[in-house]
This record gives sequence, structure tokens and C-alpha cells, in this order.
Amino acid sequence: RLTIRAEHDVRPRFVGNDTIAFISNPDGPPRVMLMPVEGGEPKALRAGEGLDLDHVWTADGKFVAITTQTGPNTIYIEVVSRETG
Repeated sequence: RLTIRAEHDVRPRFVGNDTIAFISNPDGPPRVMLMPVEGGEPKALRAGEGLDLDHVWTADGKFVAITTQTGPNTIYIEVVSRETG
């Protein structure tokens, strides 16, 4: 087990051989979180407004497409760098 927290941790994905990405809501709205596969403290990939709904990574793990909802009828896809968030 990698997470034992009160937050909802969903949609896990491997990013390369060393990282797991998932969506969680530790301090507010759901965010894409990154965590070493060995375990450890998850870190948000980025801050911002809206709810991160889903994420798909490039094969090399350098970029992620994130589906985010910012309003009842506003959902968009954003491409984000793993290095810069």
C-alpha cells in the first residue's frame, strides 16, 4: 500500500520507472500528485484553480495532459511539463 490517508487517491499511473502519479485532494481541490514508487510523501505537480479530473503522460514521462474543470460547464485540457509544473 502506497497511501494511507483520508484523502481520495484515484487514477494511479506509472510515470517512468520511478514515479506514480495519481489524483488526490490533500489541501483543497483534486490535483495530480507525484510520489516515488517506493513510497514517500506525495507532492502536487502544480497549483491552480479548478479540479483535476484525469491525466495522461507521454511515454518518456516528461509531459502530462490534464483534464481540468473550472466551472459547471468549463472543462479543458492542458499540457504540463513534469519539470516545471
